[in-house]
Amino acid sequence: TFGKVEWSYDNSFLIYIGNMFEEGFSDYVQKCKAAGFTLDQKSRDNYYYAYNPEGYSLSIEYKGFNTVSIHLYSPKDTDPEVTNDTSSDPDDATVSEPVSDVAESPEVTSAPTTEASTENNSLYYTTNDLETAKSGNSGVFSYKKSGSYDIYWIIDFDEGYVYYFTNGNGETTCMRVKIVSGDLNSYVLITYTDGSDTWDEALSFKWKNQPDHLVWQDSDYCSYDFYPTDLEKALKLRDSKTIIDY
Repeated sequence: TFGKVEWSYDNSFLIYIGNMFEEGFSDYVQKCKAAGFTLDQKSRDNYYYAYNPEGYSLSIEYKGFNTVSIHLYSPKDTDPEVTNDTSSDPDDATVSEPVSDVAESPEVTSAPTTEASTENNSLYYTTNDLETAKSGNSGVFSYKKSGSYDIYWIIDFDEGYVYYFTNGNGETTCMRVKIVSGDLNSYVLITYTDGSDTWDEALSFKWKNQPDHLVWQDSDYCSYDFYPTDLEKALKLRDSKTIIDY
């Protein structure tokens, strides 16, 4: 009755629910636990994250203003094209801490060791298997944010670069920036240089050891959520564009 379907696939979705008070949020979390989402769980007063035995991940967050986001992600998704996402890029930004403080952010916490989703050893969005991907410091990862057009990040630890490009808005270039330091469990720091101007940005997992949710923090300390996308498709799109080094 109250809410918005941000995107929906056969086996996954992201929705925002309105008119849900904090008490309703807590009750909903308990129902999700009862439904089996109890593995590898992490929680705060306004956040709950867990897997079920089939390897599905569930993220529920109370955003404030009686609004709750619910994100269900399947371990077997093949990232079909999004056709019903109407979000725009900067409008859903949230203010985060400065880049220098990302590593101490309370959003990145250690996860207990469980058997959650270990059956999904082959991941379509990275060259790593699941256990290696959790380390966030090797191989190649691809993530996408969809709206009126798509925004991509490819993080290539093998070459030591990240790639940022858009698709669907007529843009034909791709930015390539060298990784300065870090890993995705703390933050990957990248520094842009354009003439005499330099600025830093950061990329990290939303939760430590959980590679299915990426956060990009820009130079204005605003954060944007990205989700896994097919690596092979992302690389083909990247290779179709003109690479510009920063």
